[in-house]
Amino acid sequence: MQNLQFCNIEIENESSRDFTNVEIKFWYTDGTELLGDGQLSGTAQFLPWTPYYANLVAKATEMPENKAENKAENKAEAAVMHVALSRREYTIPVFNRGAKFSMTFVVHATSDTAPVIHAACDHPGVRLYERPQRPMVFGVVQTHATRIGLIAAVLVTLIVASLTHRTGVVATVAFISGAFGQLWGAAIIHAKRWMVKTIG
Repeated sequence: MQNLQFCNIEIENESSRDFTNVEIKFWYTDGTELLGDGQLSGTAQFLPWTPYYANLVAKATEMPENKAENKAENKAEAAVMHVALSRREYTIPVFNRGAKFSMTFVVHATSDTAPVIHAACDHPGVRLYERPQRPMVFGVVQTHATRIGLIAAVLVTLIVASLTHRTGVVATVAFISGAFGQLWGAAIIHAKRWMVKTIG
């Protein structure tokens, strides 16, 4: 089988709320087929299908192998099979604040061009935002950690400069703070997330 590719999807609950029975839908519009089911990273658990998709798969698997004589029936069966293969719909039973689901699909594309997957969620109070994969540092987006770290380094340097007039001390603090700026930023962001999760 040619044109096999991998599709990686991460969904994170960055809000301060816990959700239950969240339905997530993925689909392709160019004929690309999803092979197998996505699995949660770090676990052997598979997410349950939504009732609609479970019925759709049941209908597709119950179709007879022999082609029907009626061309209209053949087209209808092909349409059902196409929808079943080109999409997945899951129900996340419990989606706590700060939780992240990482899923990997094997997909059969119609060409050598990388297919684009679509995602949707109609759960009340939930919005999906697309974020292309970006460089990470200590579990935080690198640009975010750098920005927050530089701000923290500047503040620390200004505080030290206000407490002492020794240029060497101020320069040393500024150098060390700047050198470890990403670490500062990642630590601050993780601390903020922990506070949001704890306070709720």
